[in-house]
Amino acid sequence: MPTPSPAKPALISSTTSAEAITAIRGLIRRGEYLAAYDAAEEAEQHPFNPGLSALALAELRYLRALALTRSGGLLRATAEAEALKNSLPADDLRT
Repeated sequence: MPTPSPAKPALISSTTSAEAITAIRGLIRRGEYLAAYDAAEEAEQHPFNPGLSALALAELRYLRALALTRSGGLLRATAEAEALKNSLPADDLRT
């Protein structure tokens, strides 16, 4: 019997932001939305070395809003998505 993966990946000092994002995407893919939300929130505060790029930070915030949406927390997800949109440079937004 295969060993089940942990519900939420542990962030350690050697974890890269790309690894954290991949793990969060995996949680969403498996339907573990609240764990994905928690992991994205934790990753945003984690002291990655090198630090989070603006793109990685935006992706973490997007994944957090996506996890909330899929878990049914639509009001909170809408607020998260709006905050993400407002944090992005207007020139980078495509219509």
